[in-house]
Amino acid sequence: MTTPTVSVLIPTRDRPGLLPTAVESVLEQTLPDVEAVVIDDGSREEVRLPPDPRIRIVRLPQSRGYGAALNVGTREARGRWLATVDDDDRLLPHMLEVSLEAIERSDLPPPVAALSGLEYVLPDGTMVARLLPPTLPRGSHYSLEPVQPGRAFPVRATLVVERALLLELGGWDEAFRGRLRHEFLLRLNPVCSLQGIDRIGYVALAHGSGPRLSTDDQLMHEAFELLVRKHRRLFESHGPRYAHYLRSDARLLYRLGRRAQAALALARAFRYDRARTAKWVRRQAKRRFNR
Repeated sequence: MTTPTVSVLIPTRDRPGLLPTAVESVLEQTLPDVEAVVIDDGSREEVRLPPDPRIRIVRLPQSRGYGAALNVGTREARGRWLATVDDDDRLLPHMLEVSLEAIERSDLPPPVAALSGLEYVLPDGTMVARLLPPTLPRGSHYSLEPVQPGRAFPVRATLVVERALLLELGGWDEAFRGRLRHEFLLRLNPVCSLQGIDRIGYVALAHGSGPRLSTDDQLMHEAFELLVRKHRRLFESHGPRYAHYLRSDARLLYRLGRRAQAALALARAFRYDRARTAKWVRRQAKRRFNR
C-alpha cells in the first residue's frame, strides 16, 4: 500500500462484536488511500480482523486508557491527516473525502481542520439526534464561543486534522478519561481554524453492549473538573458558556445524589450568567413538578 492520505484511529477494548463495523466504515470510504489503525487497548482476547493491507493492528499488552491508545495510534499512523472513530460508531462513506475537500476550499486562516455533522441512532436505525458543526476561525475557543444558530459543539468525534499539528500540540492529554476531544479542541482552535461541513459524516450508535464514556455521569463530572482546572482562565473569560457547562455539571451531580455539590455548581453558574441560570432553574423545577 502507498502512503495513505488519512489514517483513522480506532481504539478498542473487549468489543469484538462491534469493532468490525467501525473498521469496515473506514475501508468503505470513497477516498481510496486510507488506513485503519486499530489500537487494541489490552483486550482480554487479542483483536483479530480479516487480513487487509489497509488495516494495521497495534496491541497494548495492558490497558492504558483511551487517550494513551490514541497517542500510540497517532505515532504509528502514516497518513498526513488523522481522524478517529470509536469502536461502537461508524463513518459514512463520503466523510473523509468531503472533509479534505472542505479543508482545501476553506477561506479560513490556515492551518484548517474539518468537522462534520453527526447523528445518534438506535440499533434499529432510528435517529434520535442530528447535530451540525460550527465554523470557527483560528484564534477562537471551540465550545466556549456563542453557539451559532442551528449548530452544536458535541460533534468533536468528527475531527479531521493534520497529524503533524496534533503532535506539535503534544497529542492527546492522557489524564482525561472523559472529555478528551473537548480538551484537545480547546488547545487546537487557538492555532487552527475549524471548517464546519453541513453534511452528516459520522454515526454514533446507542446500544446495550457496555456503557459509552459520555453517559457515565461520575466520569463526566470528574472530567469537567479536570477540564476547568487545566483551562480555568479560558472558562472564566467566557462566562455565559462557562455557566452553561456548570448547569450541565449540576444536573450530573443531582443525578448522582450529590445535591449540595449541585447547588454549589448552580451558585457558580449564577455568578457567570444570572438570567439564563435562573430560567434554567425554573424550567427544571417545573419538569419535576409535572412528573
